[in-house]
Amino acid sequence: MGKKTKASDHGPKSGLLVILIFLAAGVYAMWPLPLHFRTDLAGTYGDSFQNLFNFWWIAKAFLTGQNPYFTPYMFHPFGVSLLLHTLSPYNSFPGALLSFIIGLPGAYNMMILVHYVLAGYFCHLLVLELIPEDVPKTWTRITAVWAGLVFTLSPFHFFQAREHLQLTAVEGVPLTLLFLVKILKTPNRKNAVLLGLSTALVTFSDMYLLVYTFITFLFFLAGSSLRRPGKDLLKARAKGLLMAGLVYSLVCGPLLIAMAWKYSTTGYVSGHDPAKFSSDLQSLFVPGPGSAWAGWFHGLYGKWKGNPTEQTGYLGYILLFLALLGLLKKRNMPFSKTIASLGLTAVVLSLGPVLHWGGESSDMILPYKWFASAFPLIFSFTGTPARFSFLVNLSLVLLAASGFAWLAQEVSARHGLGFLLLVPVLPAVALVEMAPGPQEIVHIDPPKIFEQWAHDKQNYAVLDTRRWAQMYLGLVTHEKPLVNGHVSRDPLDRLKHLKDVPVLDTLVFGYKCFAPDFEPRVSSTIGRLELSPGDGPLMPGVPAEFFGATIEGRILIKDRGPTRFLFETSDRIKFDFDKVNRLDSGGKRGPSRFETGPLPIEPGWHDFRIETYAGTGKFFFKMHIAQGNDNFMIPGLDRLKTLDGKPGAKLTSGPRVPLISGQDQIRQAFDDLEKHDIKYIIRWPWQNRLLEEHVLKLEKVYEDDITVVYKVPGSLR
Repeated sequence: MGKKTKASDHGPKSGLLVILIFLAAGVYAMWPLPLHFRTDLAGTYGDSFQNLFNFWWIAKAFLTGQNPYFTPYMFHPFGVSLLLHTLSPYNSFPGALLSFIIGLPGAYNMMILVHYVLAGYFCHLLVLELIPEDVPKTWTRITAVWAGLVFTLSPFHFFQAREHLQLTAVEGVPLTLLFLVKILKTPNRKNAVLLGLSTALVTFSDMYLLVYTFITFLFFLAGSSLRRPGKDLLKARAKGLLMAGLVYSLVCGPLLIAMAWKYSTTGYVSGHDPAKFSSDLQSLFVPGPGSAWAGWFHGLYGKWKGNPTEQTGYLGYILLFLALLGLLKKRNMPFSKTIASLGLTAVVLSLGPVLHWGGESSDMILPYKWFASAFPLIFSFTGTPARFSFLVNLSLVLLAASGFAWLAQEVSARHGLGFLLLVPVLPAVALVEMAPGPQEIVHIDPPKIFEQWAHDKQNYAVLDTRRWAQMYLGLVTHEKPLVNGHVSRDPLDRLKHLKDVPVLDTLVFGYKCFAPDFEPRVSSTIGRLELSPGDGPLMPGVPAEFFGATIEGRILIKDRGPTRFLFETSDRIKFDFDKVNRLDSGGKRGPSRFETGPLPIEPGWHDFRIETYAGTGKFFFKMHIAQGNDNFMIPGLDRLKTLDGKPGAKLTSGPRVPLISGQDQIRQAFDDLEKHDIKYIIRWPWQNRLLEEHVLKLEKVYEDDITVVYKVPGSLR
């Protein structure tokens, strides 16, 4: 059947065919987005819009000759450094160029498609290099293409394509590993230079991928040293690695030094909570929400903590079987033990600082916590342990490729053509098992008023207090500086300035608060866990839609057994029971019903605390309780008492923002808005608008389902 093939053995036609296969895989993974390539965006209203901003800003910086690592378009009038922002130049620079041709959404989607193609292609090249030469050429090629398909359609890659373009650019890691393996086998100057350049490519993609690349380096270097290479080979390797390091330093050194200086001299908001953004152990064995089979497992993955997009560690049972074959028959891949050790380490690190199973945290401390303490600088850039599943996916694919190659070789040698026809069945079923579901897409349709601002030559700023996805989309549409803003790591001094200006503090941060954190407030005792606009000590002059409440006390659980709590509320709610949070509606807004599910609670009196408020419409609240098969009922005086033992529950109520009242404060508010050049204020319709509408009495100039715009009077024009 021929000898082993190397990447360099491919002719143009063969290489083009392989690329077309991965292109087809990318189109499949992105479907139905290719039907709306220039009008819709891959993902949801999430972090994908940050990359739209990156494209837009790089294009504008290029056209105007500005520093791409500093933008004056956020945190006006100061601007903000982008050195520690996920600017991802590897994506942003070509994306900016493409945006001139096919627009921002088209450029973003094109970059994702490119990453699907390149990730599969470079993984296929790596497998060609790793599989031994005694495997027949045909099976080596088939195995390499199959491995590339599994890798590019892996849970990590597909899930990240929904939100994080920078983490979709995974192709640099297998490419870098390819040149590292070449140096370990036959060191030369060409491979050393390419290793340095490919590592630089990873650096310009994302810091997570850079950390994973260096971890992979450590494992492969350690594994190769255990083979006791001769002195000449060891010396040649050292020279190659030194040259690669020199090339890398020349390309990336200035940027890394600037980043280190910025990190050491500026305070930043901390990133994700590792305990929350860890892989659930269950996620290794259950397909996640992006899988084609997700509908069968919603009852399981719906309980996992953190962002479901990050739960990407699913191993796949057939893939795991092939990987075990590859490990046991190690002669088919020289670094099989190294790869297996890397994969197992990544599994453990992906589980985070404590073990989770089915959404429940345990007391078991895991190695991630020790590593984070020992290497705080490295792990401060990788605060989402679940992303270590990337290395799990890569290791599993490489070992499975070895298992597939061994299986094909053994069957073809011992059992003939009839059995050989059965060999591709297992890998084909593995592809089906790991198949991604339909790509989520979001339509790009910014308010028309923003397009009008883009044509307005007047210089002014905008305050946009919506979520950063809508804020980014607004910015790249209206192209006016934002007084607030959001980057990957928000600098504390910029946030402090916003908090130090009362009107900005109220507009930017006030809406995040639960019920009443500010004076004035009123307290009373209620005998029933039900409130409406006509009940309780509503404050004079405060409309009910800007009203919130905290209710706390003790509640009597009469019977042993599962207890359920049901809440009906005008907006968000938090519910703590025995000082443990049992419900937090989070980002869900508007009138809703929330249920805790059955909780095992002992009979007796238990502490509770409820925080709720209205963001739009009229304020209302009800809490129902049910035990066993009983119907829900609203607790009354017979089941309530305050923390100091009086009948009923304590209600603290009031407006949800610090009131700016009196002519002096109102005048100061307008002065502060004018000092910051603010001409328009953009809000959610469901945000607290007491200040704009009832105190400052601003003119509303636009409103739709997700956007309200107010115009600030004054001499700004």
